[in-house]
Amino acid sequence: MKVYEKNEQKCAELKNQLNDKIREISIYEDQISQIKQSKNTLDNQIRYLETNVKNMMTSYGVSIDFIADAFIPNSYLAIAKGGYDLSQAPKASEIENAMNRIKVMKKEVKNKENEIMNIGMQIRSLTIEKEDLIQKWRFSGCQKNGF
Repeated sequence: MKVYEKNEQKCAELKNQLNDKIREISIYEDQISQIKQSKNTLDNQIRYLETNVKNMMTSYGVSIDFIADAFIPNSYLAIAKGGYDLSQAPKASEIENAMNRIKVMKKEVKNKENEIMNIGMQIRSLTIEKEDLIQKWRFSGCQKNGF
């Protein structure tokens, strides 16, 4: 009787550990779906702002084409039709503010992608642990005992 009780207790512990892993994985999966939803919202806002910037530039007489600034990485100069740079175009501050918001939002999107990747790695390690628990559970005779 004692051997059976020990095995039953061991099976119950394994089952609890397995359920805990499954719960943790589902929590992380929920976090990923929330982050993806937030990322998609940011992507939509970025597209809207980019369209707005192009429309503002067109209406203010600024060329839509961006020319890379060789001195500042990830920076662009928008050239006005008369050969002026963006700072000399009318209402340039509105355009610059929108462009800065786009840059900030793109960084946020990148951070969200990194978060998703980190959580994905955690899910991967939890899944491996879960598979190990399943193997222990199977080979300890718990399936036969109805656990």
